[in-house]
Order: sequence, then structure tokens, then C-alpha cells
Amino acid sequence: MLDRLGFEVEVRGPKVLSTTSREVNAILTVSARPLPRTAEVIVFDRSERAEFAAVKAHVLSAVDAVEDGVEFTVVAGSEVLPSGARLVVASQATRAAAKAAVGGLGPEGGPEGGPEFADWLGRAAVLLAEHEGPHPHAMLITAGPRQDFAAAAAPYADRFVCNYIGPDTATVSAADDVHLALSLPKAARLRFLRQVSPRPVDITGQRGPLGFPTGSWGAETREYHLCVEVPPLPSGVAVQVARVDVVRPGEPVALATGQVVVSTEIPPLPPMPRGPVTPQPYSRPGTSDRLRRRRRKHKKAPAGSSPPSDSGKGARPRVPPPSVVNTGFAEASDASHALSPEQTLRPGWGYWFWLDVGLPVASSIEATPMPLPRSLPEGARLTVVLYEFSGGFELDPDSATGVLELAVDGSAHVVRQASIVEHRTRLFFPVRTPPSAGPVRLRCNIYWQQVLLQSRVVSAMTTPTPELRPRALESTVDFRIADPRDVLSMPSGYEHSASLLLNDDGKGTHALRVLARDGTDVLRAEATITGQQLTSAIRMARGALSRVAWGSEEPWSEKFAYRYERHPSIDQVTEDLITLAVNGYRLHHLLVRALGRSVRESAYDMADRVGAALASPGFVQIALKEGAQHVVPAAMIYDFPLDSNAPNLSLCQDFLTSAELGLVPRGPCLRRQCHQARTWDPTVVCPGGFWGFRHALGLPVTLGSAPAVPAVLPHDGGVRLAGGVYQDFESTAAHRDALRNLLPWKDYLLGEDRESTLRGLVGDPQVVYFYCHGGVSGEVPYLQVGRRGGPSITPDNLYERRLRWARTRPLVFLNGCRTTDLEPERAIDFVSFFVEDAFACGVIGTEITVFERMANQFAEELLRAFLVHGEPIGAAVTRARVALLAGGNPLGLAYIPFVTPTITMSPPRVP
Repeated sequence: MLDRLGFEVEVRGPKVLSTTSREVNAILTVSARPLPRTAEVIVFDRSERAEFAAVKAHVLSAVDAVEDGVEFTVVAGSEVLPSGARLVVASQATRAAAKAAVGGLGPEGGPEGGPEFADWLGRAAVLLAEHEGPHPHAMLITAGPRQDFAAAAAPYADRFVCNYIGPDTATVSAADDVHLALSLPKAARLRFLRQVSPRPVDITGQRGPLGFPTGSWGAETREYHLCVEVPPLPSGVAVQVARVDVVRPGEPVALATGQVVVSTEIPPLPPMPRGPVTPQPYSRPGTSDRLRRRRRKHKKAPAGSSPPSDSGKGARPRVPPPSVVNTGFAEASDASHALSPEQTLRPGWGYWFWLDVGLPVASSIEATPMPLPRSLPEGARLTVVLYEFSGGFELDPDSATGVLELAVDGSAHVVRQASIVEHRTRLFFPVRTPPSAGPVRLRCNIYWQQVLLQSRVVSAMTTPTPELRPRALESTVDFRIADPRDVLSMPSGYEHSASLLLNDDGKGTHALRVLARDGTDVLRAEATITGQQLTSAIRMARGALSRVAWGSEEPWSEKFAYRYERHPSIDQVTEDLITLAVNGYRLHHLLVRALGRSVRESAYDMADRVGAALASPGFVQIALKEGAQHVVPAAMIYDFPLDSNAPNLSLCQDFLTSAELGLVPRGPCLRRQCHQARTWDPTVVCPGGFWGFRHALGLPVTLGSAPAVPAVLPHDGGVRLAGGVYQDFESTAAHRDALRNLLPWKDYLLGEDRESTLRGLVGDPQVVYFYCHGGVSGEVPYLQVGRRGGPSITPDNLYERRLRWARTRPLVFLNGCRTTDLEPERAIDFVSFFVEDAFACGVIGTEITVFERMANQFAEELLRAFLVHGEPIGAAVTRARVALLAGGNPLGLAYIPFVTPTITMSPPRVP
């Protein structure tokens, strides 16, 4: 069996050039290594040739050579062996079965085998299309000529590697004929290209149609000296002067690429001018000089005032404008020249997308210049990540991430450049427009410590001939939150783990974007998931919650009884946790498998990386845009290995022991230290595998135009509570008393009817609490307080009262019991109103209908942790879930925090 080689190109040098230098020298280190095989299709030519017996013997040897764990099969003419139309995992048993099946075969068809090569390789392509691992491989074992094989294999060159093994194998090997293809700018000239190691060979004069031939390769490393003559270059720039591709005949994709980039010296800065410098006024692109003059003309000074002065006694200090995020585009040939926002782009063309933080610039394409949260500390490192839209800008995943560091004045400098462009303050990302003209988009996210601060959609118009159009290039912020700066200094068992952004791309699919750290580097991943897939997975997850809560996936009605009204048995808890884990694992599988496809990794590798990033308890932010069509039940995601169809699933013994001793909150399972976390058993379910029991989750919606939320909510020595209760619940009075005794509240205004509830909301509460009934009337969500049959509260009622809590930014808790059909996607109107219009910091809601006993305990545990102990809200929600679990109730997973998980409220002063 032939080895498939993987190539790498490392470029050393060149040195920084002076503006008078013309010669660029670089060393190219080209390395080849065998690539691991994860799938093998052996194609058996069964045509009636004189060499049939020899071909068959070679097939049997090839089967013997397949390593354990590799997925394989044999395409034997019209048959697929040993198990029909699918790959099987290689083992002693499966290899023996394949050899036995091949051994019993005779010739099939006539002696003319060439035309059938295409059919056989097409069947191999179908089989390998189901394989998710890297480097799929096929081999055709035949007595036919190589030229017939080459024509049949050409359509699959970019899908899998295919080797020919036949009479011509000895003359041309699959590893032969590797070339170095050299691309130079128009004004540059090749001086020489020489192999210098392991032996000197001058290949300058051997250039052919594919480039410079290098001969046959094995697993080895060679070094080449490249010398290029370049025209005069401007100072202070970084320019690509050569591109080297490792290519093989018949393969459309380069095996490896290296870029030779040279930087020129930056001349010394001129001396600083003496005296103050007056900054130029900022204006948006397209504003004419005449309009600016008219504005200055009509801007009159107050009576009796003197003209402004920058010097002299009594001069007013100049306040610098705030730093904002600037974005834009530049031509690939000249990164220093930013395009005007009115400039359309060419289809199928490469550009630079750039981003910086500082004073507003005229070439910025931001629809509304947006500052970063003021709470970010000096030295904060911001990770800027680009993501694709289907049919939008094409990105290079290896050049889609850059890092900036904030200075004391709010500006930023580059710590890690995303591309080959060298610039001190501006990030440059290579992007390419699709071939067809029309509107295109990309998404640009800014993170601090895996927390999404801002997300913007960057749109452009492409036209066959670039022209000027109003707002042809535009960047619009559609998600932003404040940053949890102060939480990092607080004692907590949580660190920032990951940020996920899920939104609709407008074409029936949903884009999931992830940023995390997998222990070694930034994990940037994105996935496109169809609305049908996502809807189905969410429905199954919530259906499992419903079955656990009232025994049916039907919407709750009075005919269903709450299954946890009484203390459950061990068998019930075990069965219910298994039900939740199976559906949570399938939701996890959908998300992780999709992420693996997007970054060209296998689902297995991606699962390992996501698992490493989210292994330890941490803050996990899942950002939602306004009007989110899908809200993922993130608390139910289960990421421990699980055989979801095993007939004998059991519950983790360490958890059962902790539960028996009353030590669940401090037990090993929720800290990922139990036996199951150390030694995976796919037939065992452990509560530590659920994100909702392990992480401090938050699903914040965008703030819209609301001001940033402070990391620590303010209060004036006490806590003010407002809201309303539904009096027809039997436990309302006891629950109201329990909340009253929780704190010496500064105000405690829980209304007992609609009007008193609405009146109490007009003020400055720190917590807004609805212990209510609710549902949906038509498409309008409503809350009901007071008595059955009384008037309800809808989002427009709250808007009519002009609620706005700009000073206190309260947490809103919608603890709706026995609600009907009020799923999170329907309740999002309430959530968006409270956050964007009323300026709440966030909302606590539920995935499904909940019941009074559970709702009472959950609310009391959450508010105690958040208000009394000063825990971040995400951690307080997790504590309340675990408190329910310790009592044998897993349904704390039904609560969903629409809030940044790191927001805190300092414990109030108790007299």
C-alpha cells in the first residue's frame, strides 16, 4: 500500500530591506511526512484479464495491510464487501470476513475494464462521502493501463486520494513528480532557486508548466534558497514578493503553500512640532466641504464670549473624543489605502478587511461608531474573529483571528496580526468576494476573555465594474453587552470558558459561532445548521424535559400531574437523568459535528477540542440576537461520551453515593473528578456531563441602544424588590413570606393584582419578580398576576407605562408556573423589552412549564446566592439547579438565564 505524503513549507527570512535594496533572499524548508489514514476503499478490478489471479492476490494482501481502527471496504466490481454499502472498522474479524468474501469471487464482465473504472471509483466516492475523518484514501488494483485510471480518477482529486496499482506502477509512483510552483509580482524577477540540503542542486533553469520539478519524495525534509529581485519599495510596508506552492500533477489543490514577505525600513519620525496641535473635526465620508463650511458658519458663539483658544491662561482643557471601533476594506495590492464606504467591490476578488480601535476615521464603514465598554482595563487583550455567511465573503480560517491590546487612552495596538500585513494599530484580514455579483456579508466579533462584547454584520455590494454607491460598504453592530471586568477579581470557582453566538442567516439556516480556548490555542469554529435540524433537536430536548416534568411531550394542561410533587424514588431519578442525558447528548452531537465540518476537522477531533475547552466549570456565554427564532436549551447539553441506544444505561455510582450522604453540591461529579469523568464508560450517565450542572451559563440578548450594563449592579445599602404574584396558587402566601424573610429589603412591593403590580414597577428596583401564570394569546405572550380571569400584562402594556430603570439596571425573574405554550422563543418579546427598552440587566425564564413547589425552591435558592452571597448570576442559577438536584429533582435544567452570566450585585449592608 502506498503512503500519502503531507507537505509543509516554512519560510525563513528575508531580512528587513532598506529602501535602496533590490535583492530578497529566503530559505524554503519543505517537509514531507506520511499522513494518517482513517478510511480506505480497495477497488478490485474483476474484469476477465489474464492477470485476474494476481490482481486478486494483491487485493487480499491490501486487506491484510489495513490497520486496526481504519474504516475500510472493498469495491469488487458490482459488490461492496464485507458488509454491503458501508465502511466497516478494521479488526481481525472484519479483515477475515473481507478476505473470505473476496476469496470466493470470480471474474465479472469482459476483458475491457477501462470504461468501468469511473463506475467503480464513483462507488468509492459515495462510500467515502459518509466518512468524517481526514485523509480518505482509495486504491484501484487492476491489470489495466494507467491512462484509463487517470481519466476516471480526475473528478475526485479534491475529495480523496486515489492510487493506481497495476502494470504501470513501477514507472510512475503516486509520490513522484512533485513540483514547486513559484508566483512573483509583475515587477519582480527570479534570480535563482537552488536546493541546498540535503545535497546542492540548481533547479533555476528547469521550470516547466507546473513549476520546478523536485523529483521523487519520501518522508524527508529539503531546503531551497530562493533569490528574487524586486523593484524599489516604499518605506514602512510589508509586501509579498513570492508565493511557493507544492503541487502534484492532476491534483487541483496545492499540497502546501509558503509566502515570502519582506518588510522595508521605517524612516525616523520628524521632530514633534512645538506647541499644541489642533485635531481636525471628524466627519462621515461623503460630507462635502461646502456643507462643513455651512455648519461652521451657522455655529455662533455665545454672546460676550471670545473665540476658543488652545493656549493661554484660563484655556479650557480639550476633551478627547471617545475611542470607537473602526472597520473598512482595502485593495489586496495596497493595504495602506482604505476604500471609501461608497466603493463597490469586484466579484471574485481579494481584499483586506481591517479593524482598529481609536478615534473615528473618515474611511470607517461603521453605520454608527460604537465604543467598547468603558469598564475594560488598560492592557485588556481583545480577540477579533471573522466568521463566514453562506454565499458571503470567503475567509481563510488560519487568518481569521487577530488580537489587540488596549492602551490607557482607549486606543489599541496589535499583539497578533491576522495576516502578513505588518501594522502597529490595525488588524488586516484577507477576504475574497464570491464569483457572482450582489450583496455579500461576513460577521466580525470582538471578545474579551472568551466573552463576546460586540458582534457586527459587515455587508458589501459587488458589481462587475466597481462604482460609487451610497453605503456600498457598511458595518452594523447587532449584538453588544458590557464586559464583566470586576468578576475576575472576585473569589469564584468559575473562569471564562467560551462564547457561542447563534443566529439566523436569513436563508432558513442558522449560524453557530464559537470562541474558546482548548488548552493550547484559541478555538475558532463556526457551523451552519438547518432550521429543521435545530428545531428537531430543540424539540426533542424540551420534549424530554416535559416527559420528566409531567410524563408527556404534549403541551402541559390541567390533565397532567407534576411528577415531582412528592419525593421521587432512586429509580425515577435514574430513569429521568438518563432520558435527559440521551437527548442532551444528541443535541451536543448536532452542534459539535456541524462545527467539525466548518473548520475542516473531523467531528471526533472537534469533539476533543470542544471537550477540552469546556471540561472545567466556567462561565459560558451564548449570545442571542433580538427576536431569536431558536433558543438552544444549553443547560441540557450533555458532553460526556454516551451510547445513547445502549439497553443497560446506568447512573454514576459516585453521584449515588454523594446523594445518599447529602453531598451532591460538593461531590466529585460536578467538579469533573468522579470515576466516570476520569475513565469514560459510555453506558454510564453522570450529572457532571450536563452543562447546566457544571457551568455558569448565560444567554444574554443584545442591549440594542441601551447603555452598557455595569459588571456590578449598584444599590444604596439595601435591595428594592418590585413585581407581582398570582394569588390562586396555594403556596403564594408562604412563598411571599419566604422571600420577605430573605433580606431586610429596602422596598418590598409585590403587587397582588395587575394595577398594583404595574404601579410598583415605576421606580428603581434592583430585582423585578413575577410569580405568575402566563401563556400566549394568538402570538402575543402574556403574564397574569392577581386572580384567575383577571386582566393580563403584555409587552405593550409595559411599554405604555414608559418603564426605564437606567439607574439600577435590575434583574427580572419571570417565574411563571403552570404556563401554557410560553416557550422561550415566544417569551423573547418580553425579554427584549425588559433589556432594550426598560434597561434591565437580564431576565430569568423557563424552557417549559414549571410548578409551584419547584419554582419556590429555585427562586429562593437563586436570590439567596445572588443577593445575600454576592455570587455572579450565572453561578447563582447553577447553585439553584444543583440544590434541586441534591433533593432528587433534575428539573432545574428547565430554567434559562437571559443574562450575562458574570453580572453580580454586591451583598447589601445588613443593619
